[in-house]
This record gives sequence, structure tokens and C-alpha cells, in this order.
Amino acid sequence: MYRNKSNLEEEAYDPNHIALVLADMLINFPRYFSEFASDKQKLAERYELAISGFENVQIRYQELFNLDTLDDYTYNPSGFKSDLKKKAPIIKGALFAQTKAMDKYKAAFKETPGSRMLEITTNIVQFGRSFVKEFNWSEQLQTDSPTALGVSELDGEPFTAHGVIGGGIRSHFLYQLYPDAFPNRGQNAIWACYFLVNRQDYGFPGGSEFLMIEPDGSGTQQNYSYPYDLFNYYAIRLFKTLEEHSLAQDYHLFHRYRYVYLNSFLDHVANVHREDINFLKPQNDELYY
Repeated sequence: MYRNKSNLEEEAYDPNHIALVLADMLINFPRYFSEFASDKQKLAERYELAISGFENVQIRYQELFNLDTLDDYTYNPSGFKSDLKKKAPIIKGALFAQTKAMDKYKAAFKETPGSRMLEITTNIVQFGRSFVKEFNWSEQLQTDSPTALGVSELDGEPFTAHGVIGGGIRSHFLYQLYPDAFPNRGQNAIWACYFLVNRQDYGFPGGSEFLMIEPDGSGTQQNYSYPYDLFNYYAIRLFKTLEEHSLAQDYHLFHRYRYVYLNSFLDHVANVHREDINFLKPQNDELYY
């Protein structure tokens, strides 16, 4: 079972392994794309719906995670915790989910001080702002190592409120603020990676790098500790492939929505396999962390 980069087998970062995983993803990509959009009209409908849904939510994060607003909360961290609960859709969804699977999350949220949540969120937002100032898509495409992408530190303690703000939620925050630079490493995205490689485990003794077995035997989850730099590396190349396939249908993508398009496609891959996912994952599992 994989919890973070340190105990994810080194093989996952081996260049030969990465090349093999990417090759398998690209081999299977066309089949899913043909189901995703059979023609330009269908593709336009998919993308327009994705962008509309994204923009309706993005404004909430932009208002709450404005750095001046976050600075004002230093005088009222408990107020930030309350507003995070009410105004950040992904947090609100997790806290109001009526399933036992989210009890641990709710308990961790209750126990975590508002000052800690404010500190972590501010660190994430400041990282995002600094990163996009230097962001260059061409350089990202040419980078030949996940650890050279400049996002590896995001999996560290300064950006983590254990049990409350982990890799999935952290990437979601950044994605909502800067969808051109940060892919959304949500549950659907990791499940999609698993199916894009046709469920291969590549000889990992604990099974697929994209999955983790719950120790109580309740089921299998997407690896919610999957390293962000490694996911980012694959996302860059998957977007490039998505763009090429879209252009083949004479549909040009706006780079400011780069990972909104990809998120829509990965959601589709996961939805194709929803029955498989529901069979594997713990009963009543939710899609929030």
C-alpha cells in the first residue's frame, strides 16, 4: 500500500518505467477519445460544459483564496475555518457528505485549528502565485524528469494539514486558481490513469502504483498519496495528446483552460469504468480526498 513518495517504490520514478507507463497510456488513449467525442460538435459540447462548470466554481476559490483576504484572516483564523467549510466547494462537499466513509475527515477537520488551515492554505496559494510567474509551457513539455517540474515540494509538510488538506485537495485548490499550470489530481484522475494503462501493475509487489488496498480489507482506493510531480509529468503529456486529437477534429484548445479539458477527459475515462471502480473501492466511499 502506498502512502507517499518516500514509500512508493523507486521503480515508479525509474525513467524506463515512466516511459513504459506513458507508452501504454498513449496506446489506449485513442479508444477513450473516440468514446469521449466522436465528432467536433460532440467535442465542443463536452468542452463547453466543462468550462462552464469550472468557471461557476472557480470564482468562489478566487474570492476566498485572494492573498489579501487570507492576510486579513490572520486576525480571525477561526473565521477562516468557518468560511473554508462554507465557501470552498470541495471542503463543503466532504463535510456534508452523509456517508460513514467521511467520518474520519470530519473528525480531522474539527480537530485541526483554524490557524493551521490558514497557514497551509496560504502556503499553497503563495506557491501557486510564485510558480505561475515563472511558468513556461514549452519548458514543461521538454522536461524529462518529474522532479524537474518544480512541484515536488508540494507533497511536503508546509503544504499539508494531515487528514484535512492532502494531495488531492491541495491540487484541487491550485487547479481552481491556475488551470493552465496545475492539473487536478483528484480521485477520477488517478483511477483514469489506472485504466489508461489497462490495469497493468508492472510487477509492483503491492499492485498498481495508482491503487492502494485498505488494510482493513474494505476495498481498494485510488492512491490518494500518489506523488504530484509524477502525476503532473503524465498530465502534461496526456494534455498534449488530447490537444493533438482535438486539433484533428478541427477544435482548437485555449491554453488558459488546459487542465479543464484534461480533467473532463479523465472524468470520462473514470466514468466509463464506474462499475469497476464501485466494485473495487470501499463501500460508500466518496470523491473528496
